[in-house]
Amino acid sequence: MALKNPLPSAYAWLLLFSLGSVRSSSFIPKPAQLPSVKPPEGKETSFISPDRNLALEDGSGFRREAHLLASQNSTSVFSQSNVVTWGGDCWWSDGADSSCVADALGSSVQNVTSTNLAFAALKTDGSVVTWGDPKEGGDSETVRQALSSSVKAVYSNNVAFAAVLHNGSVVTWGVSGNGGNSMTVQAALASGRAQAVYSTELAFAAITSEGNVITWGHSSHGARTTTLRSTLESGGFQTISSTLYAFAAVKMNGSITVWGDSSGGGDDRTVRSALASGVRTVRASHNAFAAVTLSGHVVSWGAGNYGGDSLTVRSVLTSENVQ
Repeated sequence: MALKNPLPSAYAWLLLFSLGSVRSSSFIPKPAQLPSVKPPEGKETSFISPDRNLALEDGSGFRREAHLLASQNSTSVFSQSNVVTWGGDCWWSDGADSSCVADALGSSVQNVTSTNLAFAALKTDGSVVTWGDPKEGGDSETVRQALSSSVKAVYSNNVAFAAVLHNGSVVTWGVSGNGGNSMTVQAALASGRAQAVYSTELAFAAITSEGNVITWGHSSHGARTTTLRSTLESGGFQTISSTLYAFAAVKMNGSITVWGDSSGGGDDRTVRSALASGVRTVRASHNAFAAVTLSGHVVSWGAGNYGGDSLTVRSVLTSENVQ
């Protein structure tokens, strides 16, 4: 999948030093021009990737979510791990310097997530430490108490973070109108017990334990759902995919609901009948979606030059059983 975020003004890389048991990382591809950082003697390194390919790159792109890499045979969290960053200033750059929060980070970092210019580290004790550009989530002072414990997961879009607590409530910070302020939907989020959060560039969508969808952030990036409110609150949604500007939510019955900017995949009218049932999974590029049905067929929509037009390969996609 193509990278969604533009490259920050200075490259910000992270490296986790595993101080726990040794884990195999031979499956990690060799990074190109990786800055020289030597791990502790006898300790193995695990990389936090700035893209979805799970490998450090040399500036070809920057993904909004960083991922903690563990062994292919293990999904357990490193018992002790340190975050090492390089490439810029701590507070006023892109989060490449984490020296200002070194004491707070300490060890036992479980995962790291990023906006374009800031990072949020989730620790094993359920607390969150942030650094980087203050406006884009590096400054979490206003929600510090809420992030001091019981955080289950942290999500992000380009300029804001959303943390889901173990009680299902959601805490947000960052650029207010682009997802950093969720006050208008806090009541729904608190009562609905958020299970997971998804994002476009500047908006969020949460699925609750009842299978409802709640959105907030920039209206043209998928937060405006007034006309779809009854549909999104009907329950049964199990997962969401997103382009830069639109969301596609899949129900347990295999139907899809799409919303957001029409040029970015938010308009599925040309294929709506094919998406009414039997959808197995949905994938997204920058501005288009592709759904795989239970029959093994592929249905695409959105910007044609981003994969929304599959006319030239339709005969292959309809005759082969796509996995």
